[in-house]
Amino acid sequence: MRLLLDTHAFIWWDKAPNRLSGRALRAVNRSSNEVFLSVVSLWEMAVKAAGGKLELRATVREIFEDQQERNAVRVLQVEAAHVWALDDLPRVNADPFDRMLAAQAAHEGMVLVTRDARIRELKVRTLW
Repeated sequence: MRLLLDTHAFIWWDKAPNRLSGRALRAVNRSSNEVFLSVVSLWEMAVKAAGGKLELRATVREIFEDQQERNAVRVLQVEAAHVWALDDLPRVNADPFDRMLAAQAAHEGMVLVTRDARIRELKVRTLW
């Protein structure tokens, strides 16, 4: 299974894995699954950390590189096709980070690992 982590799921997996649901934790730790983090989440963390709204244990780059090494997390770049996929989403969630993650997951056939009920309204496959 190909998993795309929502920003909070990535942060919790790194900092406090017990905050993930048992199902989500088993899925991200299963070696047969591929785990991705979108560049959108990297950007969101950088913006929030710089604005004092998010406290991280290290820089976004250091955390991501550590997760790449420890857990083989891969980066998902934003492609034009992901932007076009936004048109296919219901207009129920105004958060641009959430919408792009949902569009990427839908377009790439990934399962979005998220606790956020608002994202589930976007009609993408989720796991929690």
